[in-house]
Amino acid sequence: MRKSVSAFVMLLILSVVFASFPQIGVVKAEEIIYIRADGSVEGTNKIQRDGNLYTFTGEIYSTIVVEKDDVVIDGAGYTLNGTGAYPREGIDLSDRNSVTIKNMQICGFEYGIYLWHCSRNTVYGNNITRNHRGILLFGSSNNEINGNSITNNATGILILYGVSNTIIGNNVKNNGDGIYISGSNNVLRNNKMVDNEQNFIVENEYPFQDVDASNTVNGKPIYYWVNRQNMAVPSDAGYVALVNCTHIIVQNLKLANNGQGILLVSTTDSTIAKNTIIKCGHGVSLYESSMNTIYGNNITSNYIGVYIEALGNNGVYNRIFHNNFINNTRNAGIGETPYWVPFTISIWDDGYPSGGNYWSDYNGTDNDGNDIGETPYVINENNQDNYPLVNVIPEFPSCTILPLLIVATMVVIIVRNKFSRKGLT
Repeated sequence: MRKSVSAFVMLLILSVVFASFPQIGVVKAEEIIYIRADGSVEGTNKIQRDGNLYTFTGEIYSTIVVEKDDVVIDGAGYTLNGTGAYPREGIDLSDRNSVTIKNMQICGFEYGIYLWHCSRNTVYGNNITRNHRGILLFGSSNNEINGNSITNNATGILILYGVSNTIIGNNVKNNGDGIYISGSNNVLRNNKMVDNEQNFIVENEYPFQDVDASNTVNGKPIYYWVNRQNMAVPSDAGYVALVNCTHIIVQNLKLANNGQGILLVSTTDSTIAKNTIIKCGHGVSLYESSMNTIYGNNITSNYIGVYIEALGNNGVYNRIFHNNFINNTRNAGIGETPYWVPFTISIWDDGYPSGGNYWSDYNGTDNDGNDIGETPYVINENNQDNYPLVNVIPEFPSCTILPLLIVATMVVIIVRNKFSRKGLT
């Protein structure tokens, strides 16, 4: 009798549990929601319309496609949720103008907010988290991204071919890439980028940005200088970019976790000295920049330690020596040069016996024990360190900073000798 009662009780419990399953299962996605051009809402009863104001009245599990300009969408603190494996867009603003998105959490999408070929939109006061890309601006201009918390996305804010957008007062934290810009003349103010794998990235081809020192990476200001001369970068820098600058000194900095530790674009006669740069896409990146001296730096655990590229009508010539290049995927990289551009040639050592750089992937020998390898470290057919150092430089020695006219002369001699060997003189 006792066994039959126990069996009955167990059956009753299981019946209750199974009956509850539909209520505790995965929330079913709603159909795609549209705010139509005529102002009507399709696909949900959780958005209340009052003229051009659209307000959430509950959690939403869907994509919202906006087809009307000049509207405000207020999340009222509710969440717009993606379902499944990254539905494409949270809010799709393709070709929209003057739309405001505010006061909502957006999570679980491939693109949290998708601004495609649109302008004059505002994204304000949202919590955008756990998306593949939090906010995408593609071919979009004059939009404002203001006061958002953007966390735990693969990319926080991604601007591709975007022009004159304003990015203000956002907290961008714990993303893969924090703020990534490939576009021109965007304005950044008071953005805090914290603990992203790469906090701040600007593509070399689009260097002209308006970024002041109110923007920070891990609490340290960004120094993004355009058209500056005869200055020294402050010692508290978290990211350094020099665009169309001359006679700038960048020294004794500790830089980490950015697309570039130090970016030079169209910058000349400047010195990058005794900096520690770790875990950046490029430790030092030189684009169309010439006659610069890079020495005494520790560059470690980057994709490329130092990267040089020239695409204009002139080659680029720089002097790079007494640096430690340690455990980078590539310790040095030279961009592909178009056929009409002269060779990209730099001087990679300080001569003998001072020596060149330490390269962690150098596999030559030092049979005479003078700390200099017997064979050059070859970067490409036009660039090599003739006196590679076989041991890490513990303290950087004093160096010979040759006048840049002499450096230029040395480069001309190298080029002439190269052509002479080929019988082209």
